[in-house]
Amino acid sequence: MIDQNQGSEDGIKNGLRAITEHMFGNHTFCNWCGGLTKGDAYKHLNLPYGKDLTSKELKADLKKIFQNKLLTKANQLSKLSSSQANESFNNTVAFKAPKRLHYSGSASLRYRVCSAVLQKNEGYEYMSKKLKTFTCINFLLYIVAISLDNDVEEEIPEPLNIRIEGDIRLSPLIVFDLETTSLSRTSDIVQIAACSEVKKFNTYVFPNKPMSPEESAITGITMKETKCFTTKKELCTKASFKL
Repeated sequence: MIDQNQGSEDGIKNGLRAITEHMFGNHTFCNWCGGLTKGDAYKHLNLPYGKDLTSKELKADLKKIFQNKLLTKANQLSKLSSSQANESFNNTVAFKAPKRLHYSGSASLRYRVCSAVLQKNEGYEYMSKKLKTFTCINFLLYIVAISLDNDVEEEIPEPLNIRIEGDIRLSPLIVFDLETTSLSRTSDIVQIAACSEVKKFNTYVFPNKPMSPEESAITGITMKETKCFTTKKELCTKASFKL
């Protein structure tokens, strides 16, 4: 009603009177409803059974609001504009700063509201316009087709041939084994052991991951707090970063 009567004080007054009278079957002030053409056959869309209201007390209360209070402010109401633009801006602000996230308690609220204003005034291109104003000396910020790199190797190069001194067949045979916290590929190493005909090597590593029950049953190695045990005997372990 306000949108249809912008700048018309008489139109606002007539509309305020029509709001109350229309619901009670008086279409004298109406200029848009079906009651002007259908007469008594007209049915309201938003009232029970489509019938007119009959309560005198309700009509008196509605008149106090629409005709006694708002009618005196018809001149001010005629100067109001449509609320659609404001609602659109409010939705933009609510999207960038949702109330459920309580951005009002941080400094980011100001930037979020400002971005909503820029989107309203400049459109969605405001971000690209802002980025174009940045200048950078130390590194490249933007260039056409920056993601394309045609300088690539067409073929994978051959592996390097590492020359092994001496006859490998005469080298001593070394056997090694690892114990881990589980059978997973992402498990940690717990024990490293190796031996040859003349030398032996064995050390324990304190893992970053816990031992699985299945692996403890196989190896006999258990963990308790920051220590490792095997058959109730404490093991001397090393940190993994020292290896």
